[in-house]
Amino acid sequence: MRLISMHVLKWNAENPIFLSSAYELGFISWYQRSFFKEGLIFGVRTITGRVQQGTRTAIKLDEAKAIAYVVVQNNRAVVIVCDEEYPQNVPFIIIREIFSELDKIITNEQVGELKEDTNINFERLQVMVKEYQDYKKADKLAQLQSNLQELQEITFKVMTDLVKKGEDLKVLMEKSKDLSQVSVNVYKQSKKFNSRCCVLI
Repeated sequence: MRLISMHVLKWNAENPIFLSSAYELGFISWYQRSFFKEGLIFGVRTITGRVQQGTRTAIKLDEAKAIAYVVVQNNRAVVIVCDEEYPQNVPFIIIREIFSELDKIITNEQVGELKEDTNINFERLQVMVKEYQDYKKADKLAQLQSNLQELQEITFKVMTDLVKKGEDLKVLMEKSKDLSQVSVNVYKQSKKFNSRCCVLI
């Protein structure tokens, strides 16, 4: 049971902008981490641009045996990527806390002015990605929140559901600025041999 990464982005249907990310990739060998991280960044950006404002969505990433949980509100998005064993109600509890913490360090107006990926000083995110490896700590937050019915209002999708008509995921990957050519080649080889060592989407 593992929480893999957390991300905060400025939402934009065409090109979401990363504001901050935190990772816990100790389960990946050091020489594969850069490929895996690039795949995460590509997947998260692609997913975020296709999720609508005001929605709570879970996207299954089959080959990585992971799920990305996404909430978009006020032109900001929070994405948490977990393995399939991580309890499905917990990421949305954590996302609520991330939005609350985010409000303390950057305003919607400041987010609106950003034009490219940045790395805001969001130290709490780095702490949370380690702290909430133990999902029970996040469960304690649930006891303080009154409107837990929201947790049932989740749209579950798979990555291919978010690819627009006429789009090809491989072509998107080749065009992406998030993936090096090496990562794209690793993905293609992994697909060929049905390996999931470095594949996220």
